[in-house]
Amino acid sequence: MDHDPLALGAHFEAADADAWRSAAQKAAGGRAPETLARTTLEGIRVPILYTAPVEGALNRALAPLAGPEARRTSGWDVRALCDAGSVDEAALALAAALGQGARSLWIVLGDGLYAPDGASLQRLLSTVDLAATPVALDAGAEAPAYLGALAALIRQRGLSTTALSGEVPWDPLAVLARSGCLEAGLEGAWALGAAMLGWAAEHAPSLRVIGLDARPYDDAGAHAAQSLGYLLATAAETLRGLEARGITPTEAAPYLTARVAVGADLFTGVASLRALRLTMARLLEACGVAEACRGIFVHAVSTGVELSRRDPWTNLLRGTAAGFAAAVGGADAITLLPHDHALGQPDAAAQRLATTTQAVLALESHLARVHDPAAGAFHVEHLTTAIAHDAWSRMQAIEAAGGMARHLTSGRVAQEVAATVQTRRALLARRRHTAVGVNDFVHLDAPSITRPPRAAAPPSGGGGMHIDAEDPIEGAAAVCDFGPPIAGLTHSLALGLVATVAPLGAPPLRPFRAADDWEALRDAAASAGDPAVVLVRLGPPAGHRARVEWIGRVVDAWGLRTAPEDAEPRAAILCGRDEDYTAAADRVAALRAAGVTWVAVAGRAGPDADALRAAGIDAFVHLDADLLALGHALLAAQGRREDA
Repeated sequence: MDHDPLALGAHFEAADADAWRSAAQKAAGGRAPETLARTTLEGIRVPILYTAPVEGALNRALAPLAGPEARRTSGWDVRALCDAGSVDEAALALAAALGQGARSLWIVLGDGLYAPDGASLQRLLSTVDLAATPVALDAGAEAPAYLGALAALIRQRGLSTTALSGEVPWDPLAVLARSGCLEAGLEGAWALGAAMLGWAAEHAPSLRVIGLDARPYDDAGAHAAQSLGYLLATAAETLRGLEARGITPTEAAPYLTARVAVGADLFTGVASLRALRLTMARLLEACGVAEACRGIFVHAVSTGVELSRRDPWTNLLRGTAAGFAAAVGGADAITLLPHDHALGQPDAAAQRLATTTQAVLALESHLARVHDPAAGAFHVEHLTTAIAHDAWSRMQAIEAAGGMARHLTSGRVAQEVAATVQTRRALLARRRHTAVGVNDFVHLDAPSITRPPRAAAPPSGGGGMHIDAEDPIEGAAAVCDFGPPIAGLTHSLALGLVATVAPLGAPPLRPFRAADDWEALRDAAASAGDPAVVLVRLGPPAGHRARVEWIGRVVDAWGLRTAPEDAEPRAAILCGRDEDYTAAADRVAALRAAGVTWVAVAGRAGPDADALRAAGIDAFVHLDADLLALGHALLAAQGRREDA
């Protein structure tokens, strides 16, 4: 039956760009909208007013690529994380997650959880129906061995390996980035990847075995465009390496899976996932893959970079925002890190909240009911296009310089990510980026919680199942002692290359957590006895009220407390109007005479700055100041007082 299209704007007056701009300027107090544009961490200039569709937007190709049809009818794959605890504890946690709404499981081996042999893997998955539950077995350098172990386990249960679904992703470049060593060398790595893909194509066609993992770069502090550029360069080198071993990009495409991190910045998260689909489709198109096969399975994970250890309950909101962004951006599977993940091994309550948060987003908020809901929003299209173009240019530059492996081994990746980390630190130190509970709106009396530490990780690239057979998958199955080894694999070259090719080395990428600097400052404040800071109010209340409130939040972020003016202070900050500071020399002298070792002014250094410094002012606390450095300076002044 035909229906007339619904004209949503039929009863409204035609939009007038000049009128819109005039209204925006009036709302901004007369400032031109262009002067209010901001720049993201990625260097993207974001205007506050859009009056036309984004020029050169790439979203026209997005509609058929935003996840499989099943995602639009039944929602995304709620994927629970298990990465810590003993094997038996982890087995109980997996069973609990499936009972709380998880559809699949992400098991990270080799970090806080390690199953070094087939018997341990059998215990770990004892409560999991492998025929009905997709399992993403993330084993890093041990992925080829654990693919064989998983295949042997399902055969031991009397099932066919064709029942396996999920992932056992092999991404040797991610191993190199995270650990700094690829024992198999590049040639051996691609031989192992070809062996895994060849076996999966014949025995487990629903199992994705070629990984494109951006999380080593995300975890180290890279921004969205950097991470996507590295992922695209990894994809190009992976497809090239497999093609050299007789596997075409068309044959490899169904077995690709991408894992990326999403932060609490809603619009950047949505745009980065949309940009991933667009650029990967463009890359596969360039490799000759048919349009129907250019979709890629995307697993989005809330980032660990933004997690705080102090007042970790704020992480619940960060995880919710990341989950919302991942759902709107079209992720096929979503994992939210438990809010206490940065403290060690998460407890059962935190794991349950991480799973049920997604259930609320999917079932109560109905986020899965609309296909690509951000499409057409000028701001999202602008970010999507900018991130896609930036990432694509980065990938092209990496390819021109010799590929992703060379970019890693040369140290360029480590240098680029380190530069981004420095920018992140500076933005947080100057509070140009706000982290609630970390550098603003700090809850000093939040109860502290502790968690058991994660178990020590095994040596990189080893320490698990050692396979001596000619065939890596058959060899792994044989080691598991689950019965006769599986058959059908002929890539016997792989292990020979592992044994004879020199390992590949690169500067490893270390995880970065944005809250570390501020939490270290608060730890130092606690060890110094939490020296109080007196806020000295100058002039009428209307003149100092705003600065008192703002400075109070700064003092909280330093881990200190404000005290009444009649207290015996160690530090003081003058709060008033700029004109009130011109006659403040006597007040400063009185504070110094009372034993105050650090005196600051709330505001910028103005024409009277030299006179104020001569009177004894140590610092000026304002919006562009390095507030983190000022906190350390205050504590250092207290140390000098106690030494005296």
